[in-house]
Amino acid sequence: MAAAGIGTHAIQVAAALGARVAATAGSAERLDRCRELGAELALDYHSEHIADALREATDGRGADVILDNMGAKALADNIDRLAPGGRLVIIGMQGGVKRRSTWASCCARAGR
Repeated sequence: MAAAGIGTHAIQVAAALGARVAATAGSAERLDRCRELGAELALDYHSEHIADALREATDGRGADVILDNMGAKALADNIDRLAPGGRLVIIGMQGGVKRRSTWASCCARAGR
């Protein structure tokens, strides 16, 4: 949810620092706002396959850094979206704190 408080700040800071920014939101209005703030790629988390879109936009790599405000609910998906050596920064737990372990998946991605 990049179109809310922390997300809007993160988009602006990352864009100002020269990063290529991808953001997710759940409505056309919020996606437009993400683009206005500096997101190069704005993805609807209701209808788009985010990992595929990120890989397409990054020549197959994935995201170098993901800011995650969802926590457990998005953990496995966010690990799948990371580039090799990418960093997942968990900044919130809106999607809960409990999830079956995905350490094997995490370790497999780190080894690529």
